[in-house]
Amino acid sequence: MKTSFLRHIVISLAVLVVLVLFSACSSLGNGQTMLTGSIVSVNASNGTVVINVSGQQHTIKNVPASVIQLLQNQLDKVYTIQVSTNSDGSFSIVSNSPVTADNNEVTPTTNETSTTNETPTANEPGSIKFYGSVQSVGNNSLVVTMPNGGALSFTTNGSTDLKDWNNSLPGVGTQVKVEVTANSDGSFSATKVGHLDSGSNTTQVKFTGVTTAAVGSDHVLHFAVGNKSFSFPIASSADLREYNGNAQAIWKGAYLKLTVQFTGSSGSVISISNNTQGQ
Repeated sequence: MKTSFLRHIVISLAVLVVLVLFSACSSLGNGQTMLTGSIVSVNASNGTVVINVSGQQHTIKNVPASVIQLLQNQLDKVYTIQVSTNSDGSFSIVSNSPVTADNNEVTPTTNETSTTNETPTANEPGSIKFYGSVQSVGNNSLVVTMPNGGALSFTTNGSTDLKDWNNSLPGVGTQVKVEVTANSDGSFSATKVGHLDSGSNTTQVKFTGVTTAAVGSDHVLHFAVGNKSFSFPIASSADLREYNGNAQAIWKGAYLKLTVQFTGSSGSVISISNNTQGQ
């Protein structure tokens, strides 16, 4: 009797998993599929988008520039995208198909998030230092790719250190070292845009920001800088000396300095310290 009951539970769970996967990835026939999941990364130069569907990451190719522009600031937001299956197991977006946002999605899972179509994130003080490639150049503004494949838009002004470029803006495709601070409206301004140096670790990003939740048993750090929200797991080897090695001692509303190490589009926190001034 007990064995039969356990077998019934196992079968029920298996059916539930299949239903969840089916709801997230539904077939339309003719080799076309609707993928519903969170946006992991956007690569404008390659025209690709990586989407997380029920824990599985899928690469979508041949994404037009208009969709790239729409999604590049929507990391971690849930979208439904119509795709066709390629021979290598990746997907290509179906030409002229709609890309639909799930406006009920409110809980980010990984990496950077945007506030479009959602309740705005509180504008928190902080800064971001990273290395990347210039994606586009505007009037006193730049868009630079980040190590996770996403991109950050920011402005420059008379206080921005641009001496490495003779006080002009670097061109598209240039590798740069970027330091930005959050403005009161949640946008970002550059304090420096410079050359990469020999010691540049292009797979790391340094943040100062404010935690938006206490660290729980999952050891995931949630924080915000400006109007951007971030969520990264804390590495088991992370430097937590200021917390006596206990990540769960980090509370909501704490001002932190932290370093995130990226491997592809996935990042993990490798060091955390107090940032008492909140800058």
